[in-house]
Amino acid sequence: MVDVHSVLRHASCLKNVFLHFNIAEFDPISPRVLDKVNCKLRDVHEWQGPEGESQQANPHDRLPQYFSENLPHTKIELALPEDFFTHPSPMAECILEQLRSQPTWLLPLLALGFLSLVKCSFTILKWVYVNFLRPGKNLKKYGSWALVTGPTDGIGKAFAFQLARKGLNLVLVGRNPDKLREVSDSIKSKYGSTQVKTVVVDFSGDLNDGVGRIKETIEGLDVGVLINNVGVSYPYARFFHEVDENLLNDLIKVNVEGTTKVTQAVLPGMVKRKKGAIVNIGSGAAIVIPSDPLYAVYAATKAYIDQFSRCLYVEYKKSGIDVQCQVPLYVATKMASIKRSSFFVPSTDGYARAALRWIGYEPRCTPYWPHSLLWGLLYSLPESIVDAWRMKFCLGIRKRGQLKDSRKKE
Repeated sequence: MVDVHSVLRHASCLKNVFLHFNIAEFDPISPRVLDKVNCKLRDVHEWQGPEGESQQANPHDRLPQYFSENLPHTKIELALPEDFFTHPSPMAECILEQLRSQPTWLLPLLALGFLSLVKCSFTILKWVYVNFLRPGKNLKKYGSWALVTGPTDGIGKAFAFQLARKGLNLVLVGRNPDKLREVSDSIKSKYGSTQVKTVVVDFSGDLNDGVGRIKETIEGLDVGVLINNVGVSYPYARFFHEVDENLLNDLIKVNVEGTTKVTQAVLPGMVKRKKGAIVNIGSGAAIVIPSDPLYAVYAATKAYIDQFSRCLYVEYKKSGIDVQCQVPLYVATKMASIKRSSFFVPSTDGYARAALRWIGYEPRCTPYWPHSLLWGLLYSLPESIVDAWRMKFCLGIRKRGQLKDSRKKE
């Protein structure tokens, strides 16, 4: 069925197309019953009426008026010639002619716009799928043990509990033996079947000795998941020339050397078994924003983590080992000096639950979906604007930190 108004809009193109009007009901005022009315639309827009009268009229105006007044219950069918689709039709020729009459720059512009629309639609659909519909992988397929660094607080502790909930045994690597014991007991109490081993390592101290103890502990264990979470940041924002030697060494040793050497200790077993997943915790300070002023060294160490992860992802993908850099923004932790969670600042448990669903997929990701919204917003803004905002924000943190230090001295 075809709307007569739509057909009449192209009347000048339909030189050899006939309209068949089947009368479903007749006008009760008129005694006649019309079985069929044939109407041919010509170039001159001459309309041949049902009773033989001929009128010069614009079909756009006369025909709809006639049908509405005299044939209120008309079903309309469009009869096309048999070769309508195999040979160029007048309508097709008309459309092509209209396209040819457009400026030469318009068609490439329309094509570009169409491709941009397709790309944007695909990006949105993919974002919805990976954040809400894509299932997480079965982490036990990588191995029955997971090793977590920095598990006594914050994101690392949340990772340990979530991995235990998934049925993995744990090797917890941290600096404080009392806190390690406390976390270990809590996990065993909540998940009775989970085995937990602890290794005391001071990542700012003798790393070689600590890494040696890690190798001894994991000997013979099927360690399939490694969470490199350990890291340190500034006490508060400060200019680079204000960073003391101890802080500078800790940032580089813990964030860079610690992650690198633990990975090197665990990776050979994964290569031998041809399976494994490595998750390195990066930071939005190095990836999401163009710069992180007053946190220069911290941001630089996390940029190292990102590039280190990407290279390992390419190196070991064919070996069955999935390497990933997760890029959180603010999470409610002591390191971030944030006590309460919110929509854009998840709790550590909220982040860890989201993070586990992403393991084994993209080489770089931000698992908590509101963070990805912020990422998209910041990416769309000019870098100069983001830099200015970040500088102002960090100067405020620096001022509050200095006030806090001065009060302690008093």
